[in-house]
Amino acid sequence: MKKHTLLSALLTAALLCSCGGGLVTLKYENGLFINKSKNCAYVPAEITYEPTDMGEAYAYYKKGDLTLYTIGDHDPALWLTEEYAGGATTVFHDESITLPTLADFGTEKILVCDSDIKTVIVHEITDAALIAETIRLFTEGKACEWPLIDSTLRFDLKFASSAWPQIHINLIYGEFSEGDFLYERASGRCVRIDGHFDALFHPDEVRS
Repeated sequence: MKKHTLLSALLTAALLCSCGGGLVTLKYENGLFINKSKNCAYVPAEITYEPTDMGEAYAYYKKGDLTLYTIGDHDPALWLTEEYAGGATTVFHDESITLPTLADFGTEKILVCDSDIKTVIVHEITDAALIAETIRLFTEGKACEWPLIDSTLRFDLKFASSAWPQIHINLIYGEFSEGDFLYERASGRCVRIDGHFDALFHPDEVRS
């Protein structure tokens, strides 16, 4: 009887967990995920922004079967994230927060990541001049088309700032037969930056 009771309790707990039991419940109204009793109202960020961490399950949106998690130890009333899935992960933030542009982000580091299978940091760029020039090239460069396929090298570039410890700003770097490019998923903006990262990615090669 005790074993049966324990099993029933475990099954009940699992069912509650899978249905969002014990989590802050959210409703979707007018573009916001809200909980009126807790005075919470979250906006989903564009996919240019990624969470820097994923913590404990905190909230649940039943209609979409969506569980949201804390971002590290940051205030969950202000910041949440869906389950981490690399560059496709959505950050949710309080409606009062205006997210920074790349130019205003205060980037101190760029994490160069291989995200084909799982996200692995392969380089860390901390050179202030290189960071500033990367941002200038992307924000001021002439827009062009992203080649889409047949890249010979591809990395996610995650821009990091201590002023915004909850988020990274993510761009994609790709090398193709047509040249080297930076691309932003949300806006579709792409610029050509031939040779900009050669000293980092091809230190022993001569590229034509």
